[in-house]
Amino acid sequence: MLVHTVLSTHVTSVRMENDPISIIKEDHKTVEALFDEYEGLGDSADVSKKKVVDQIIEELTIHAEMEEELCYPRFKKAFNKEDDKMVDEAYVEHEGVKDLLEELKSLDARTPEFDARMQVLMEQVKHHVKEEEGELLPTVEKEIPEEELEAMGTEMMAFKADRSAA
Repeated sequence: MLVHTVLSTHVTSVRMENDPISIIKEDHKTVEALFDEYEGLGDSADVSKKKVVDQIIEELTIHAEMEEELCYPRFKKAFNKEDDKMVDEAYVEHEGVKDLLEELKSLDARTPEFDARMQVLMEQVKHHVKEEEGELLPTVEKEIPEEELEAMGTEMMAFKADRSAA
């Protein structure tokens, strides 16, 4: 998972392409950029808002499915009971986000409720990302062997490629 290169007296860590931690964090950055794009749109940009929200829905749906199918079950298997609670909480957070995504699909972007739901979605996702990157992923790096992480990363990339092509 990590490749260490010694340059004079400094050690540099470089994440490999199939590193699951990097894949998850890249997805987070992609969604954060879409949130920023959404927030930068004016109140009358209904068509643009709907297009950005459709992208957000697609990105979050693929990301959540990937984590729930490929990552979280492995995390729970590797973690102790106390650390399992982080995974359980992540599942619950995903459910809340998926409910909001379903609601957004059916709402007209011209309604105040659309913006209100988007605001709640952004808050929930940002909270989830903060906990996942600050607590869950560091535990993953400590508890799951490098070879298993590499295999998981390869599966994650294939999963994303398959879902994106659909």
